[in-house]
Amino acid sequence: MQRSLSILLLLAVATFPAYGQGAEEQEFYAYLGDVKLRWPEETISERRKSLVREFQRYDYPDAAKWLMTRVLVKDRAGDVLRETVRVLASYRRPETVAQMAKTWKSKLKKGERRALGVYAFVHTKDPAARKVIETALKDRDARTIVAACDAIGLGNRRELVPQLVKMLKHRSEKVRIASLQALYQLREEDVVPEVFKAFCAADNPRVRFEAWQTLERLTRQEHGLDPNTWQDWWMEQKGEVAEGAPDPWGKNFPNVRPPIVQPARFFGIPVVGQRICFVLDTSGDMDNAWRIDVNAERKKPKEERTPSFFSVKTRWQLVSAHVGRCLKELPPETEVAFVFYYNRVFVYPDSGKFMRNSEKNRKALLAHLKKVKRDGTTAMYEGLKRGWGFLKDGDAALNFKRGCDTILFTTDGRVTAGKLKDRADRLRDEIWRVASLRRLRIHTVGLHNHDFELMKNIAKDTGGLYVHAQQAGDAAEPQDLDFWPEKKAAFEAARKAARKGAGG
Repeated sequence: MQRSLSILLLLAVATFPAYGQGAEEQEFYAYLGDVKLRWPEETISERRKSLVREFQRYDYPDAAKWLMTRVLVKDRAGDVLRETVRVLASYRRPETVAQMAKTWKSKLKKGERRALGVYAFVHTKDPAARKVIETALKDRDARTIVAACDAIGLGNRRELVPQLVKMLKHRSEKVRIASLQALYQLREEDVVPEVFKAFCAADNPRVRFEAWQTLERLTRQEHGLDPNTWQDWWMEQKGEVAEGAPDPWGKNFPNVRPPIVQPARFFGIPVVGQRICFVLDTSGDMDNAWRIDVNAERKKPKEERTPSFFSVKTRWQLVSAHVGRCLKELPPETEVAFVFYYNRVFVYPDSGKFMRNSEKNRKALLAHLKKVKRDGTTAMYEGLKRGWGFLKDGDAALNFKRGCDTILFTTDGRVTAGKLKDRADRLRDEIWRVASLRRLRIHTVGLHNHDFELMKNIAKDTGGLYVHAQQAGDAAEPQDLDFWPEKKAAFEAARKAARKGAGG
């Protein structure tokens, strides 16, 4: 004990001068010296996270420098990285932010770390923070540009809207999605013409869906996903411009007539994307009985009924029925993959590659669902990790450009197996890290008595939607997207558009 104190004292003396410092600053350098000694030996992420959390008390350049160069650059645990970003984002002193900006430019070389570093500048209005975000928009790595778009939206940086609009034409679909989501948050009505053009020109279903949601929010119009109706509305706006007055709608009318594509549904959630992975719980409890009020189902509108409700007897049969309807409604060109998890993980197709949603492949998949083994406990992390690792070419390594863009995640339980057993908080942080870097959206469906908060938060952190599937007789609870009013509005709008497209 005496030896440790002596080493700490010597380190403190070497780290800062004895004169000209206040008590708080001396306390900080003493803490920094202690952390530097303990960090190499600390292997438990929860303890490293606690050490990082204490730095929130010290808004000093050396604190920011150490967090960025030692933790953000080198640590791998999602909870530690998320806590580090949160602490860095709390710093406000100009000299501290300047040090962060200098470190971001010189030390964060890898694309993933540069992207995470951008989130540290979200909430400060310091000019150095703005400069980092502007620089990030010009980065060669699309992940960093996505993070910069997020920073503009989350930080309410309206002065950077012109730069954001330029990203609507970026070659990366994920950058275009991020820019649309940021414009959705900023509610800048002046960009309606640009968003409208993005909506009409989008060849990616998810880009068009994001553009549609942004367009409805900015214009306060509800024309669904039918581009022809929006084209007519657009012409009306152009016709109202007085002669000789500036035309806010632009000179180049986008004469584009994209096909109408209504979103598919999974437990009522609108599903859009190019590469969709179903990550389905197949633990033993999924064979438990599922009660359905057949008379109540018959009274519902057709599109709101449980698919095959007359033959659903178990939780697994319920999920299988919703999978079947979702695949039937998805376009044939959509690529899909499946992960089945309990305390083990299996994938379909066996090749580990995405398959087209053709009629032949759908029949084979539905036949396979009947043979899937339900057993054991619930290893959510392993299931999700395999899901976001799916790639177009079958390589299990994570890839920003070609990876899965949407996950449909179901469970009826809690994290009871695997690497993060009983660590729902750590699982959430790992998902946040991956989803932020991959632009991955996760929709969650919890059956019966599951981990409500975890499933809600996974959806919220990734921009997805959450549904609590209840069986007949379950007590009423606040659910079905009520926890997130804006997302519920998007859900209702999508459902309304789907009804209109079906002629209902």
